[in-house]
Amino acid sequence: MADLEDDINCDRDLVTDDPHYCETINVSSHKMATGRLCDERFDSGINSYSSQSFLDFSLEGYVSLRRKTEFCEAIPELLSNKFTNISLEDEGISSLSLPAVVSTNSSSGNKKLQTTAKQIVIDFSKQDKDGDTFVNLALIGGNECLACALIDMVQNVECLNIPNFLYQRPLHLAVLTKQVKVLQKLLSKNIDISCQDHQGNTSLHLACRNGDLDCVKAILKVVRERRALQCLEVRNSEGLTCLHVAAKITENKMDIVRELIYSEANVNAVDAKSGRTILHYACERRDMELVRFLVKNTNIEIDFLTFDGKPAIYIAYWRNYQDIVKRLVKAGADFDYNVLNDVSEDSDDANV
Repeated sequence: MADLEDDINCDRDLVTDDPHYCETINVSSHKMATGRLCDERFDSGINSYSSQSFLDFSLEGYVSLRRKTEFCEAIPELLSNKFTNISLEDEGISSLSLPAVVSTNSSSGNKKLQTTAKQIVIDFSKQDKDGDTFVNLALIGGNECLACALIDMVQNVECLNIPNFLYQRPLHLAVLTKQVKVLQKLLSKNIDISCQDHQGNTSLHLACRNGDLDCVKAILKVVRERRALQCLEVRNSEGLTCLHVAAKITENKMDIVRELIYSEANVNAVDAKSGRTILHYACERRDMELVRFLVKNTNIEIDFLTFDGKPAIYIAYWRNYQDIVKRLVKAGADFDYNVLNDVSEDSDDANV
């Protein structure tokens, strides 16, 4: 009993009813304190989160979750058997009660935990002052076991589509925190995969932007299963589809582009600001690998014009990317030096 008590007292995150293990909660801050909206943020701007808020509540005991393997493995069973009341009123858990009986079989000497099941009553739709649900908080805190257990307990899947004040759903947070297991668990619940955050990004936009191939594959697998091809056409606030976003990254770019095209993403889709396709983007960035792949393996329209009438080869020519120009000409691009010179002269006259 003394050994178990010492082990448990080393970390202080989960609640138990055993009066022998009365300690205080130690919760690490999980949100940035700047209060500003930015691309790299995946929280709701919470600027105060400490364990002090937990000390005002009468909790009978706590045991370790984060460093104790046995509790991590047993957390779904513990949650499903022992939570009776959870409410979110401030930065996280304002009141948490676990009226379960955790006892130690001292006679056997194996310190096996014995529990009695209790009915669970959890309001998964309740939000804190920043709009985060309990599932959101588990994701932000990086607690994969807890997040998966809570998702399994949700009866109404609409609770998993509730946005916080940055319009981020659990799906966005799972991608941003790179918790693939939680992402797969959410996708299995038949939730909306085309929902957008405050910058118009879907979870697939975020996965492409981060170069996260595992998350991209997980989402696209569901897209293909549901035939939800409209998700691939969604544009963010910058007017970009997922293909445009993928064309601008460096990590896992070609693998992600292949996955998107394999999932029937439209290679001739244009951005909403200038009318450029992914081929225009590749020419602008002198991305020979992407250009070669597009003209060889896709039905890309090589002579597709932007809103101001420019094909991709003209963009490469004006930047003096001769290798790109030659590759496009070889692929059948319409190229006329006289037309280019006339356009250049007209542009010079307009600038005088």
